Amino acid sequence: MAEDKESKSEEGGGKKKSKLKLIIILVVLLVILVGGGLGAYLFLFKSKADHGEEAAATDTHQQKGETKEKANTSKEKSKGKAAQTIVYNMGAIIVNLADQGVQRYLKVQIAIELDNPKLEEEAKKREPQIKDIIISVLSSKTVADINTPQGKIALKQEILKRINMVITEGEIMDLFFSEFIIQ
Repeated sequence: MAEDKESKSEEGGGKKKSKLKLIIILVVLLVILVGGGLGAYLFLFKSKADHGEEAAATDTHQQKGETKEKANTSKEKSKGKAAQTIVYNMGAIIVNLADQGVQRYLKVQIAIELDNPKLEEEAKKREPQIKDIIISVLSSKTVADINTPQGKIALKQEILKRINMVITEGEIMDLFFSEFIIQ
């Protein structure tokens, strides 16, 4: 009888100890899984955000440099007289991009900087022709072509060059994307 009581007490204590060990192991595993998941999330998504901020900073620095260069050239062109530039809003334009196998859309809001008031009248008269040029250039591009800051700069330069070929009253100094959405 005494042996039976001892064996029962050992079994009861053993069950309590094994349940306690199991709970501790489960808690430790849970902490490791949650910590690993959080670490992976921060590593993956934090690095993407950092790259996006670096690209945006690079784009901003390039645009500032480009703006300064254009400001200097416009000062040289005016040679003493005050430069009267006008910003003309072309409105929103939506195009299909040239990506193969996938329907991708681009929505842009474009404004152009004109070098004189006479050019504003011509821009109003030629707005359909200017929009056609913009649509032609945009729809010939893929997402890979225009998704980088350098791609956007090249796109601006190509559009400016093509529009300035048809303008007679002056020159379009710059082109501004106030909205640029790829879907």
